Amino acid sequence: YFKSYCKSIKIIHNPVQVTYENLKEKPEIKLPSGKRLVAMGSLVPQKGFDLLMPVFANLHKTFNDWSLIILGSGPLETGLKQEAIRLGIEDFVYFPGSVMNPFSVLSRCDLFVLSSRYEGFPNALLEAMACGLPPVSFDCPSGPGEIIKPGVNGFLIPPGDVKAMEESLYVLMQDEGLRSNLGKEAIKVRERFAIDKIMKQWSRLIT
Repeated sequence: YFKSYCKSIKIIHNPVQVTYENLKEKPEIKLPSGKRLVAMGSLVPQKGFDLLMPVFANLHKTFNDWSLIILGSGPLETGLKQEAIRLGIEDFVYFPGSVMNPFSVLSRCDLFVLSSRYEGFPNALLEAMACGLPPVSFDCPSGPGEIIKPGVNGFLIPPGDVKAMEESLYVLMQDEGLRSNLGKEAIKVRERFAIDKIMKQWSRLIT
């Protein structure tokens, strides 16, 4: 936003760091059987989970072996649970709350979705991709477009376009091979946003 006002602006992204222990640790929550679509963030309007719920409800008519896990807590929890009941998917949508080690959950899921109306630089997206999850994300302001390479390591869709989100998720939910290929590219964010690379940028900036 500020580059047009000040040419000396330097953007330094957040790093991501995943350890073997993070990935292999037993999840703090009981995971549903079958395939798992996962989202993560505070249960607030910004994160757009109210947009995601009817999308998943439509998809579940075809993909009834899939569940949706929404990691996080917040003031909209009760309302989202009531919406799940209204949509008839309450047995397939899980709200386990916040977890200390999200990597242990993410690494055991099949697909990640970011439904945010806006972001800064979404750590949840970065962490999911670092676990090898292919993502579908709104190209919201800002962040996802700096992480996802469309068609290479994930899908970017127009902000708020729930139809496009449903179509993209449909493509990935039915195609395990495509999920695998995108996931292999997604995991490379570990190198692109490695903590040593990010810290070198800070070092160059302040020395």
